[in-house]
Amino acid sequence: MKKIKQAEKKAILAALQKNEARQKELAKTTGKKEEATKLAEEKKVLDEKLAKQSLMMKLIEEEKPLFKSDQDKNEINLNIVAANNDVSKKIIDKKVNDLVTKYKQGVTEEKQEATSVVIIKRVVVRDQEAWVYEKKIFNWGGVAYFRDKQRITASTFNSETAVN
Repeated sequence: MKKIKQAEKKAILAALQKNEARQKELAKTTGKKEEATKLAEEKKVLDEKLAKQSLMMKLIEEEKPLFKSDQDKNEINLNIVAANNDVSKKIIDKKVNDLVTKYKQGVTEEKQEATSVVIIKRVVVRDQEAWVYEKKIFNWGGVAYFRDKQRITASTFNSETAVN
């Protein structure tokens, strides 16, 4: 994280130098008050970002290690992963149960129209399992297919949502 913050600070400093150079060029020419005002506002924003970045760097440098050893860190990470998997499984099971109770067995199709896209949603329920398929048709001509928010091909969409 420290390296990222240092890189961000360098980028802000480079932007400040560029801004200063542009202000010097503008000072030589006349009649460009709007651009000078814009550059002054940009400099103010960059100065604020630099101050925040410097504060973050100071906090990072003062930060004490959270773990006594790498083993402690690994054990905590494993516990977090296990807890996340359990929570994720419960959430997924609840969503599937909600779909199974809401939709009848087989394929149910719904159509939603927005300003720039038409979404054809097909919910497939078989026994105690459910999947949500979406076909998004964009006004610019693009078409995208999804199963449970994961991208799939058109042939997969058509074959898996076909009425048997």
